[in-house]
Amino acid sequence: MAKEHTNDRNVRARQRGFTMIEMLIVVSVIVIIATIAVPNYLSSKVVANEAAVVATLRKVSTAEELFRNGRYVDQDGNSWGEFGYLGELSGITALRSNGNYLKPAVLSPSFGFIDAEGFGMRHGYTFRLYLPNAAGLGVPEKPSTIGTVDPANAAQYFSCIAWPRVYGKSGYHTYFINQQGEIVKTIDTHYSGTTGAPIANCALIGVPVGVIAGNSLATGGTIGVDGNRWISVQ
Repeated sequence: MAKEHTNDRNVRARQRGFTMIEMLIVVSVIVIIATIAVPNYLSSKVVANEAAVVATLRKVSTAEELFRNGRYVDQDGNSWGEFGYLGELSGITALRSNGNYLKPAVLSPSFGFIDAEGFGMRHGYTFRLYLPNAAGLGVPEKPSTIGTVDPANAAQYFSCIAWPRVYGKSGYHTYFINQQGEIVKTIDTHYSGTTGAPIANCALIGVPVGVIAGNSLATGGTIGVDGNRWISVQ
């Protein structure tokens, strides 16, 4: 009988040992899978974010043309429509010319929620739209600067930029579009967050710093005003 009890204890001990080993194996496998899956997930998320950003900028470009052609803002009364800010396009903020709200909007209302510094957040990216003042300088969508938008210049130019909220986690490339409707992106710059925001005309060439009143885009690896290389988005 004593021998049988001893054998039972040995069997139970071995079973406990096997269980512990199995647990260690399972944990090891989970760790290995996590080291593979997490980077792949982040990479997939970045790809999805950047695809959504490109689609968003195309929507902004289309909305700007509809807005200008509809002459919803004509501050100087010359019957030429002007480009609008994201809040105006989406019917969230009052139109500059008359204080009314655009109904129906030409852009989804979700685009119009801009903070006090003119930044909007979507798809892990920060967006900022600029309209020009009398000197052609890009004016952000801020209450303190909207009043300086020049009607004549705003009928011809705008720029919209999107860059990662956290570089390397929510995205890599910075994207730029203006009145020409072509999207370009950075090759190697690392814009990240609102404190590292790109300048209003970062992807233009042949104009002074900050001036968006121009049509020459940096493409094909050309260096833009910000000193970084840009290429077209296909």
